Amino acid sequence: MGGRGIILTLTILLFSLAVIGLSSQLRENTRLLEQNAQFVSAIDRVAYKFENVQDNIYDIMLNVGNMDFDSNAEAIWFYERLPEKTKKDTYQIDLDAYREFVFLHSDALDVNINSATVDVRDLLVSPYDINYTHSKDKGKYYNEISYSPESLNFEGYFIDITLQNQDYNGIIKNMKTSPTNNINLDLVIRNSTKITENELHYTDVDPTKTSTITVKTSGVAQKDIEITITPTGVLTITNNNQVPIDINSGINFGALATEMPIVELPDNMVVVGSADYNVEKR
Repeated sequence: MGGRGIILTLTILLFSLAVIGLSSQLRENTRLLEQNAQFVSAIDRVAYKFENVQDNIYDIMLNVGNMDFDSNAEAIWFYERLPEKTKKDTYQIDLDAYREFVFLHSDALDVNINSATVDVRDLLVSPYDINYTHSKDKGKYYNEISYSPESLNFEGYFIDITLQNQDYNGIIKNMKTSPTNNINLDLVIRNSTKITENELHYTDVDPTKTSTITVKTSGVAQKDIEITITPTGVLTITNNNQVPIDINSGINFGALATEMPIVELPDNMVVVGSADYNVEKR
């Protein structure tokens, strides 16, 4: 074979090897693309299931638990009737039933609703790291709510209380104020026909000290409705009477708002994952 023949043979051989290598690389790239597509699909499925379960829990909370919340660009507020044990008990029953439903219709995903270990009514105001919680004291579980901020990244609180089947008898207050490093507090007390009985407005509450307001009513409790602000800026509202009161309360961020506040369920309340792709959302 002449020199040209050898060169031609080598050229064909190298070209064939290149084609084989390119084909192998194309198959590998196709495989990786398919894996990536499956991974992206798994992420989407997990995210969709998480949002779906979370939205359904919110619906149960609002429609069964008689608990409501809303927000705008500068404020967030919650509505509750304290105490209302029947609604809360029914809520837990319906939530347990929904958990069983999700278990049977998990769409091949790992879905856990940890309502047995996490109090679903303890909510988080994001992105401001403010916890909206209910008392862990068994005697006050249905009667007390608190706002616990990680930092004072808001302007103040507002509270609107409507009495039910009882009369307003007055207010006792012991407020600690400061000209600097303070927060606002707006309080309105209404009777059962929603007529305003009294209102207080503070722009200088000292969040590093303990302030108290006691709303006296015709109920039998000595301190019927207690409102306290304790270090650092924790607001607690307690109804010591068994006669219910309606409470609209919330946080005003005002000029300190960085983005619209939203309500989120407690950490680990809902966990959705796909073991096949090591994807999880909680």
